[in-house]
This record gives sequence, structure tokens and C-alpha cells, in this order.
Amino acid sequence: MKYYYVLSITYRKMNQISLRDVLVVAVLILSVISGPSAIAKNEKKDYPSVFNWGAVAQSRDTLSYSTNDCCPQFLNNKIVIPVSLMAMGGYMWSQRTQIRDLRDTYLNGYSFPLDDYMQYAPGVLVYGLNAVGIKGRHTVTRASLSLGMSLAIMGATVNILKYSVAEPRPDGSSNNAFPSGHTAMAFTMATFLHKEYGEYRSPIYSMLGFAMAGVTGIYRVLNNKHWVSDVMFGAGIGILSTEAGYGLTQCMMGDKGTRSIENRKTTRYRTDKPHFSRIYIGRTLPLGDLSDVNSPELHASHGVEFGMKAGYFISPHWGIGGEINATSFWTHTRKDLLNASPEMMGSASGMIGPVYSCMMGDYWRVDADLFGGYWMAAKSKITSLNPDEIVDGVPLTVTWTPRSSFALSSSASIHRMIGSNFGIGAYARYAIAQPDFTMESNFPSKEPNELSDFDWQQWSIGLSLTGYLW
Repeated sequence: MKYYYVLSITYRKMNQISLRDVLVVAVLILSVISGPSAIAKNEKKDYPSVFNWGAVAQSRDTLSYSTNDCCPQFLNNKIVIPVSLMAMGGYMWSQRTQIRDLRDTYLNGYSFPLDDYMQYAPGVLVYGLNAVGIKGRHTVTRASLSLGMSLAIMGATVNILKYSVAEPRPDGSSNNAFPSGHTAMAFTMATFLHKEYGEYRSPIYSMLGFAMAGVTGIYRVLNNKHWVSDVMFGAGIGILSTEAGYGLTQCMMGDKGTRSIENRKTTRYRTDKPHFSRIYIGRTLPLGDLSDVNSPELHASHGVEFGMKAGYFISPHWGIGGEINATSFWTHTRKDLLNASPEMMGSASGMIGPVYSCMMGDYWRVDADLFGGYWMAAKSKITSLNPDEIVDGVPLTVTWTPRSSFALSSSASIHRMIGSNFGIGAYARYAIAQPDFTMESNFPSKEPNELSDFDWQQWSIGLSLTGYLW
């Protein structure tokens, strides 16, 4: 009857996982982003307003061809984010099957072709804005040439890798999964929107474009067409290809077809209110050990978490923020003690609370938060694999059903500023909840359901990408 009690102690104690591989990746990425700064300390675009038609008319004037800086170091300081995404894809390579298992557990059979269309949306937006008279940084001809260069570089890179690596897709449909072409296309188009409107008019365009590209990548995983590592590497290729395409166009055309804009001096990325939106992905690390004297059969491994945060600041340092988080743990059994198959355990939460942010030096921003809110978890089941424990042809099972609960979380992060409106960095997060749960089984003894409680705790480390709106 020990199956009945196995899951009741699941989150009381967790096993410790080595952090060596995580720290190696973190050090690598932090070393990369500690290189030459992408921030011109005192330079900031004065964006002409989307709704200021006078500014729109003035911005139609273009600069003449100039041989000055005809061939700039166009990739210098612009490889930080794409290289970091590729490194993150390499880090998630070892987690890819577990993330696919998470998808299969909660969304098995799910399919919706949003990604087939969303990948082009940022590029369509560029041409749509030009059509209604909201001009971008370059003329349509110049922008189209840059996009063509970018697509050529992206397409060649993606296809060479696809047919060289020959990685099977998670659904087994073909052997060209790595990297994700849909995601590379989406991030090429998003960077195109960023270059034409995000850098010229408002970073809101950039955030919108990268949000659409992110949805494309997420749907490649949800539709079981790609591993998460394929998606992250494809995103890096898309961004890097567009930067290269724009650089080559600059080499050929100089400033021809580029609209003039007045620069002004400012250091507002260090002094203004840092309203932000953030996406993050990390590795959850169990606390302690699942096993105890009553249940030495069950032990936990690491898990994965995904999340989004946003903050609105009422001063340069303090504000109100919110977070949505999804987490899953994988559990295993010692077959010599318990011949059973446990499911993964998943939870989701939505929280709000105070946030703090400050600059540390010239290029680093440190953030911290303390959130409280709603926590819930999915049902989980452990199934006996013992052929002697079958009732009416059905294996013996125990189902764990947690109830919703109040939860607390706290995190700290450090971000390297990439320009005035983006940052990439690392974070650490701790969360705790104390929910009740019920236990049900199909044991012949018909034992009554149990109601108990437990301390659910996790801490995690990972990488995040932040967009700032000043």
C-alpha cells in the first residue's frame, strides 16, 4: 500500500543537483557580454512620434551618399544577443527531451498553424506602416535591399545546418529539425522591424516584433515540430543574419536612402524610470531529497521553468510588477524498491508585488522583486508497473490533486544593457507555497481520500531578455 503515500512527501525534501554545467554556461555568456559595449554612453535617438505628422513629413528627407564609414564594423557590439541565444540553445540541448515530455503531458495532440503565418507578421508591418505614410529609417527600396541580403544569409545558414546536422524532428516527420527555419524567419523579420522603426521611432515597435517572433518559436515547440534548442538557435541566426544584411547594405550604399534624424545627448537609461517587460527560462533545482524513512523509493530530478515579468516604475528605482510562471519537475523511482512510473509534476502561478532596479556601473542593471499571489498545480499520477498489481485489467494508481494556494517568490537579476532599450542577463529565483492536496487510488481496499498539506519549494537559475520603455 505504500503507493498510496508516495506522492504525499514529494515536495518536502528534494535532491541537490550539480550546478557545474549551469555555471559554465553562465560564465561563458557573461564573458561574451562583458566585451565591447553596445551603448554609446551619451547618444540617444530623438524619435519622431508616430502621431506627429509634421515630424513624419520632416523625416522623409534622406541623406546623400557618403563614403564616410562606408564599411563600418557592422557586427561589432551587435552579436551579444544572438550569440547568447545560441549559447542558451546549446545549454537547453540536454533538456530538450524533457521539455518535449512536458508538452506531451499537458498538450499531447495539440496543433495550430499560427506559426506558419506569424513568422512573416513583423515584416508585413514594416511595409504596412510605409504604405500608410509612417516612414521608417530607410526608404522602401533601401529597406527591401537590406531585407533581401538578410534573408539570403539566413536561408543559406539555416539550410546548410539543417542538412548537415540532420536532426530528427520530435514528431519524427523528417530529419531536418536543427535549426528552426520558421523561428529564424520570424526573428529576421522582427529585427527588420527593429532596425526600421524600433531604433528610429520607438522601442515599442521592437518589442512588438520580437513578441511576435517569440510566439512563432513557442508554437514550433507546441506543435511538436521542433526541440526548444532548435528554436533558440534559429532565433540567434535570424537576428545575426539581419545585422549582417544591414551591414552589407551599408557597405554598398553608404547613407543613401537613409532618413535624417536629430541626435540628442542623454543618459536617461541610467536615470529615468525603467519600465520593463521580460521573458526568462531557467532550470529549477529541487531542495533537499525526496526520500525519507517512509518513502526511499522516490527521488526528484531537475525541472524547467518559463516565465514573463513586467514592471511599472513610480520612481527611478521603485515600482510595481507582476509575473506569470510555469514550472515542471520530473520524478523517478528506484526500481528495486518501487516498480512504478510517476508523471511529471507541473505548476503555474501569477503574482504581483514591488520591484527594485538600479544601475551598477555604466552598463549593468540590477533588478530585484518580491511577489505574492495565486499558485496552482496540475494533477499527477503514479502507476504501478508490477504485473501482480492489476485490478480488472487496470494497473494500480495513485492520483495527487493539489489545491490552489497563496505563494511567494523572490528573485534577483543582473542585466547587461545592449543599447538603451534592451538587456540580457542571468537571474536567481526562489518560490514557496503550502497547498493542501488530496490523494485518490484505485486500490481494492477502497481506502478513503486523504487531505494533507506540504511545503512546496523551488529555486532556479537561468537567463532572461529584457526590454525597457523609458
